[in-house]
Amino acid sequence: MSGRKQHFIPQSLLRGFSRKGKGSKQQVVAYTYDRGIFTAATDGVGAERNFYSELDVEGKTQTLDDKITDFETPLADVLVGLRALPHRASAETLQAATFVTHLTVRNDHFRKSVSTGGAALFHRFQSSMSDEQTAKALMGLGGNSPSDFFRNAMKKPIADYAAMFAAMGLSEDQIIEWAFAYAKANFSEFHRALVVPMQASFDSFSEPKILEIAADAQRRALETGLSPQAWIDRLSEMDWHVLHSDVSLILPDCVSIAVGNSGTPSPLMLAERDEVEAILLPIASDRLLVGSREDRAIPLFDLNAAFAACSWDFFVGFDRTNEFEALRDSIRTGVQKQMDDLVSEALNESVHKQTTKNSGV
Repeated sequence: MSGRKQHFIPQSLLRGFSRKGKGSKQQVVAYTYDRGIFTAATDGVGAERNFYSELDVEGKTQTLDDKITDFETPLADVLVGLRALPHRASAETLQAATFVTHLTVRNDHFRKSVSTGGAALFHRFQSSMSDEQTAKALMGLGGNSPSDFFRNAMKKPIADYAAMFAAMGLSEDQIIEWAFAYAKANFSEFHRALVVPMQASFDSFSEPKILEIAADAQRRALETGLSPQAWIDRLSEMDWHVLHSDVSLILPDCVSIAVGNSGTPSPLMLAERDEVEAILLPIASDRLLVGSREDRAIPLFDLNAAFAACSWDFFVGFDRTNEFEALRDSIRTGVQKQMDDLVSEALNESVHKQTTKNSGV
């Protein structure tokens, strides 16, 4: 039975970046975003109390953490095999794809980065809705005729009062046209009344609340599959091999990174899977598991800088070095930019879509 301290990065992987400390425990150096730098045993890093599930003290049912523990046991043997491969040796495709998929979907990085991005999106949307003209466009009231957004929004109230409207001899189109004209004419007053309750509504979607939602969603997803077949199928299209590194590698908290058509590294979990050209996962401080398209060269860049920028909360290293200390400043930078770009794109696309529909283009 598993315990309350549950690892979202398996200790078997962490040990590849460790050295023997006091006693018999293996230790890594954790470089964190906001908690400094510290040395800790592998059982104290990449873990959180009840991260996957509450402890079943009676041991009568198998918890999600129990299932993950059982699933990762054979993967630990796969990891041993991968580390033993010579430089540039090919890895078994299905094993590598399953290994990378499981480690990617189970960790904490996605929860926290998406929660922050979601909170930022709510904040930006709230700011946009505070502007009367932007709010009018988003609500489909910026044109000369009702937009699809406005028509869809009217469906329920029309259905609720269908009998009354029928008795008045009003068709659905007539009701929508009247409601549209009324909403446009009185939008300023409506907007002033809307801002205060809207503020309270958005305030309820705080980052901790979104983190809770993301955690529940991840747990439900893991209950349906600890290594989703769609991911495995896509990653199995790649050629997998192991590279040995002369440079001491760090392990990011996202575990694996992807490189797409743009050549910019990003956490695999946040990458557009259809555009991924290469995947890199450090399996030890001197070993790297790489998946790449058959006709694509492996991208060349500063690996540790990419791993640090794709980390959200921390990365671990074999030792404390000046190079790794300098990389601490890069933690979260790549992910934060990616999330900011996604938020801006989502909001701009929404405004553009409504403005285009309103103008009849």
